[in-house]
Amino acid sequence: MNQLPSGVPGYSLPVRTIPLSMHNQADDRDISFTRLFRTLRRRKLVILVSVVLTTLMAWQASVYMTPKYKASALIEVNKEASDMLGDAIPGVIQDGSAAADSLDYNLTMQTHAQALQSDSITFQVADQLGLENRKEFRLENSWKSWFLPGKPLTEAQIEAEYRKPLDRSPVRRALLSYVFAHNLTVKTVPGTRLIEVHFLNPDPQAAADVVNKLVADYLQQYFRTRYTATEQASEWLSKELAGLKKDVDAGEQKLGETQKRAGLLGTDAEVHSLAITKLDALTKAVTGAEETRILADVTNRVVKTGSPELISAAFAGSGMMGGSPSNPLSLLQNLRAQEAQLKIQYAQAASKYGASFPALISLRSQLTDLDSSIQAELSKLSSRAENAYQVARASEDQLRESFAKEKAAAERLNDVAIQFTIQKHEVGVNRELYDNLLVKLKGAGILSGLQSTNVVVIDPARTTPNPARPSYPLNLAIGLGVGLLGGIALAFIKESTDTMLRTPEDVEEIASLPTLCVVPDFQPTRLPGALRPKLAHAWAVNHPNSAAAEAYRLLRTSVLLSNVDSPPKVILVTSALRKEGKSTTSVNMATTLASQDYKVLLVDADLRRSKVREDFQRSPGGGLTNLILNGQNGDSYYQTHPTVPTLSLLSAGYRPPNPNELLGSAQMRELVKQWREEFDFVIIDSPPVLAVSDPLVLSQYADATVLVVRYNQTTKQSLVRARDLLSRTNARVCGVVMNGMNLNSPEHFYAYGYYGYQQKGYYDDSSN
Repeated sequence: MNQLPSGVPGYSLPVRTIPLSMHNQADDRDISFTRLFRTLRRRKLVILVSVVLTTLMAWQASVYMTPKYKASALIEVNKEASDMLGDAIPGVIQDGSAAADSLDYNLTMQTHAQALQSDSITFQVADQLGLENRKEFRLENSWKSWFLPGKPLTEAQIEAEYRKPLDRSPVRRALLSYVFAHNLTVKTVPGTRLIEVHFLNPDPQAAADVVNKLVADYLQQYFRTRYTATEQASEWLSKELAGLKKDVDAGEQKLGETQKRAGLLGTDAEVHSLAITKLDALTKAVTGAEETRILADVTNRVVKTGSPELISAAFAGSGMMGGSPSNPLSLLQNLRAQEAQLKIQYAQAASKYGASFPALISLRSQLTDLDSSIQAELSKLSSRAENAYQVARASEDQLRESFAKEKAAAERLNDVAIQFTIQKHEVGVNRELYDNLLVKLKGAGILSGLQSTNVVVIDPARTTPNPARPSYPLNLAIGLGVGLLGGIALAFIKESTDTMLRTPEDVEEIASLPTLCVVPDFQPTRLPGALRPKLAHAWAVNHPNSAAAEAYRLLRTSVLLSNVDSPPKVILVTSALRKEGKSTTSVNMATTLASQDYKVLLVDADLRRSKVREDFQRSPGGGLTNLILNGQNGDSYYQTHPTVPTLSLLSAGYRPPNPNELLGSAQMRELVKQWREEFDFVIIDSPPVLAVSDPLVLSQYADATVLVVRYNQTTKQSLVRARDLLSRTNARVCGVVMNGMNLNSPEHFYAYGYYGYQQKGYYDDSSN
């Protein structure tokens, strides 16, 4: 047996058996945009049909929709200035400076927008314009009754409803609310103080009338609200003023009585100033009297000591004697001076004369007289000092008594002044409040006669020549978008429920088997006429540069490298069901092996429906059946390929009644042993494994089993079932061949890309 030559094209690509768990992990982390786009491309017909249908439905709906005209009005909400009642009266509508705040601005605009859509306004407009006489506002339109509470009404019930007032007919109110909610649009213009009001109606004039009437009624209602608030404020002011006037009069009367009772003249400030001045003067007088009394007391005490020097000093310091020479102190000082001179004379005379000297006697007599005079003057001074002390003490006591009286009077006056001030302040506050409210009341009377508002109409509604609904571009765009999204959703749903095998990943994920190769699909019409009657399946030999030939060479390499140390010699080729390309795979696998100078035998073991013989131009006759049954010389049943001399064919032969027993016989086992000795490789083409049990019997003789599936034809369940059947017989399945891959499919183009081979591949396997 020949060995695998080095350098054979394609032999550098080993095949790995990929466990199922590995594929699940790969799929979980590789949900790529390429796979998603591949799915969308594969299901493009579903998406296209969905888009076309929804677009047609949108166009059809637009055609049958009743045209509606839009009327629009633009109103402006200005800042509401603080009026004369603004900051002092509760319940008055105002914006004032608070409108500058963005939050207050948004609340104000939204309030106006919602108020324009209130039921009270819309019902009033419907009544004034007689909208219930129009068919779009009538209960007779049965489809509108679906949106109303309760069951649909009969004609008699409808007539009874229209005989009732609107406020007593909840069904009619619900209908009007529904119609206005679906046709009336009120929205604010961002960044401005403008509000847009839109209404849709089949009649353009009716649409304009509804908008204009709605705006006019809202302005009137808004003014009435303000007017009512002003009137209420005026009534409240009148009542408050009457009571406040009484309080002011009573306060002024009480203030006058308090002033009269206290004897206050002039203002309270003047009275308080005079009392304080008088009290300050008495305080100073008492202080001076106290000083005089203390000085007189000191002088009196000094005089009582009898010391002429102290007395002179005391009287000289007190200033009681003044500066006159006839006052006692002056006389005392003169006498003291005379006495001093006499004492000097007496001392001089005594030093010269004796005691009995007449001159000395005369001087002693004079000294005695002067002493008597001095004592007399001292007595006078003592009496005067005592009198001065008593006068100073009496004066001080009298001043203190006057000070106490004035202090008590000042305190009483201060209490009265405080009470008077409080009463005067209360009277002033009440008077000021009364004056302010009187001004407000007069202003309210003026405002009540004015019909002004801060909401003005900028653009009234006018009729339009063209309907706003239906919008064909918008409806078609919506239909297109819905169809596209729905188509994509259906595509993924169909993809998730699809049971067909389309990619090698499907094969590996479902069966946990490696994909040996992917064979592209070719249409029979592209087959040249000269090749149609012969060798229809041997593309690897007749078209070596085609994509199919390259795929089969890859299959050859993958099978041989599935076990590098001991390549399989007997290879079984089978499929799950018919027409999946197993016979074509067998022929091309045999030819690719034989083209490498291997001696190859191709055995057609499909004893029930043989197709291989067509490639060898073999007419029905002896074959595998004859070899097993008759044991004849086998050389006459082998046929050599016309262009590949190392390739031999053993056809199926005649169809036996019991193919399964025949293939499982001892003669068949001996034939396989013989083939192993005579050929390098033996390729056995067997029937589908799910159709008959022949492949399960043949798998016992094979070193490797190749399972063939067909793109977009073999189901996942069929593949799993075929794998399970083969695994139960311990068949050595080396991999799967995906046959018939569409060259234009997204799976082929984006995942495997047999670029450059598409122009020369001819393939026909429609029958096997």
